[in-house]
Amino acid sequence: MAIAHQLKGAANTLLLFLRFNIVGILATGSYFLVGLALGALTPLQPLIIHLIAFIVSVVTSYTGHAYFTFKVSGPRYMLRFAVITGVLFAASTVLTVILNKEFGFSEVWTVTAVTVTYPIFSFILHSIWTFKQSDPSE
Repeated sequence: MAIAHQLKGAANTLLLFLRFNIVGILATGSYFLVGLALGALTPLQPLIIHLIAFIVSVVTSYTGHAYFTFKVSGPRYMLRFAVITGVLFAASTVLTVILNKEFGFSEVWTVTAVTVTYPIFSFILHSIWTFKQSDPSE
């Protein structure tokens, strides 16, 4: 009986991980595509491109994670998501400025760097805090 329970737990964790990655890919893809499109089609500065692409990505991410990945709702999760998103936004903004202004990276490479690093930290922080449910009935 204990083994069956552990297998069920492992299967649930794997399913959660897969759903997180599906949403993450969609959110990351939205950031990347919006960033690339704005970089190619507009005279906007990299920081403005980052801001617009980030907003699109955040809306995609919260909606997907709350309703598809973790299947939760409520102000508790929104507030936690906002806090972590703020931290990640600040970190990715600093990265954008440093790469573009200090090292002279193009818009494409700047957007690519944020696209690669952001999801890694997002998964870690959202898994251990944002959407953590202390009680199975939540």
